[in-house]
Amino acid sequence: MLAPHGVWSSPPSSRQTELQSGWRIISARNVSAGGEQVSCAEFDASSWFRISRMPATVLQALEDAGVYKDVYYGMNIVDHVPQDLWKQDWWYRTTFDAAAHSEVYSLIFHGINYRADVRLNGHLVADKSQVVGAYNSFEFIVSKYIRPGGENVLAVKVTPEQRILDVNGVELGDSWLDWINFKYLGYHDPKRNLNVSFVPDRNAGVWQRVLLSSTGKVLVRNPYVETDLPLPSISPASLTVYCDLRNGAAEGVAGTLQGEISRPGKTPITFQQEVTLQGGETKEVFFSPAAYHQLSITDPDLWWPCQFGEPALYQLRLDFSVGGRISDAASIDFGTRKVTQHRDSDNDFPKVGTGGNFWLQVNGKDFLIRGACYTPDLLFKSDPERDQAIVTYARDMGLNMLRWECKLADNTMLDRCDRAGIPVMQGWMCCQQWEHWKQWDDEDHWVALASLRARIYNLRHHAAAFIWADGSDGRPPDAVGSQYHQVLQELHWQNGVVDTVSNYQKDARG
Repeated sequence: MLAPHGVWSSPPSSRQTELQSGWRIISARNVSAGGEQVSCAEFDASSWFRISRMPATVLQALEDAGVYKDVYYGMNIVDHVPQDLWKQDWWYRTTFDAAAHSEVYSLIFHGINYRADVRLNGHLVADKSQVVGAYNSFEFIVSKYIRPGGENVLAVKVTPEQRILDVNGVELGDSWLDWINFKYLGYHDPKRNLNVSFVPDRNAGVWQRVLLSSTGKVLVRNPYVETDLPLPSISPASLTVYCDLRNGAAEGVAGTLQGEISRPGKTPITFQQEVTLQGGETKEVFFSPAAYHQLSITDPDLWWPCQFGEPALYQLRLDFSVGGRISDAASIDFGTRKVTQHRDSDNDFPKVGTGGNFWLQVNGKDFLIRGACYTPDLLFKSDPERDQAIVTYARDMGLNMLRWECKLADNTMLDRCDRAGIPVMQGWMCCQQWEHWKQWDDEDHWVALASLRARIYNLRHHAAAFIWADGSDGRPPDAVGSQYHQVLQELHWQNGVVDTVSNYQKDARG
């Protein structure tokens, strides 16, 4: 079954194994067998293309396998790559061993573009009416299908994004006219007889990490520390700790949630509470400084942007124990800081637009933004050396903010920004489906909200996360905007929010 909201976005723990190896890929056009057969051990996938690294979009996997060569050279991506890769489904398949003696097993998908059928050992885990949205995330309890201590087969049939600005609706994926240089790659170019506005596979595939979780009955998910300062004073800092606990068993369970906050040179802070969960229940649990006085910290080490001071990080560790045995654990790094947003009045800045001039303060100090856009590789290839170079360049150039316009990199890029003191802004993109609200159907509405939950769960614990943008060129209609703000409030988003990044307001597009 789908987890509530389809979202579980904790960093990997010792009880989670990333499924990186053994993957193969093939066009579904070349597979006559059904999904039940493809996901069984007896099925022969030896002729499929090997995927040398995961995660990988379809075109990235095929380039790595040598099917298409040097796609960035000259016009190869247009002249030597079929432009209909997005018009066919694609099978991803791997085998893996599952640890014995765990009580609950689950599969975590941090990103599939655009929809998929997920099968394990011949069983349908979820279909493409459930697994929808490039920026959505999913966790499925698969205990009844898993083979503990033995080999398992996972098969994912991916359907690429099909619709852009269709009268019958859209799909809230990744396509963006500015993503490639459409002037030279043939966008509406009659001389080349091409109509290209995206890469040939539309970045379809299993483009974010896949994890196997093996735990006791209770899963620890979405750890987070909300920090507050009594500005203009910066001491004491008030910390509120949150996490979601999910009972993966049918019967009720009682246990102890324990937490520790640590930083080198500081005395660790510990806290705990007893929690009872019904069978299958998910519950948000929190520790407040009002009830746990040790979470009010005198003279904290603050996280500062790189030009203001040290980006100090603390670590939170949470574990849930049942009968003295740890069922699951999770940990994150976080920064103690307070970001506040402000607007001048229109009377003072009449030409700026509705709401006046937007500005931020960090820990009570004015923060002049000198930013730039960040984009990952065109095919979303994870490249740690490239990302480290970008962070280093940003600091050397005196930049103090990087913006992701929906082109989301691997989480390691956010980790680098946390450690380097480079604030980031993330949010939905301009130009295409995300701002043509009048064409949204019922599926688009729930996918938008589920995707927002996934992104905020993933982003909120990062010290570098300063701003979320609900819109880019346009501003969402009131109904959509209100739902976005409700999600942000429910997930305790403590940072800046803008409904558009444009200095003028466009009407909701048709």
